Amino acid sequence: MSNPDTRMGDRSATKVRSVRVSDDVWEAALAKAAENGETVAEAVRAALIEYVGLEGTTGVVGRRDRD
Repeated sequence: MSNPDTRMGDRSATKVRSVRVSDDVWEAALAKAAENGETVAEAVRAALIEYVGLEGTTGVVGRRDRD
């Protein structure tokens, strides 16, 4: 049986994570993401990748862009 907290897609899997964010920040993030043609999840993933210094990867298992 598969884990409901795991999403599968083209050979990759990520786990669903939870964070607490105020409504005003979430609404602003939704609007900004829409302006940029992305989802909030994509924006958060990109921000975390930059934060931890893993630029060059997508943050999705099986989708490595790093050398």
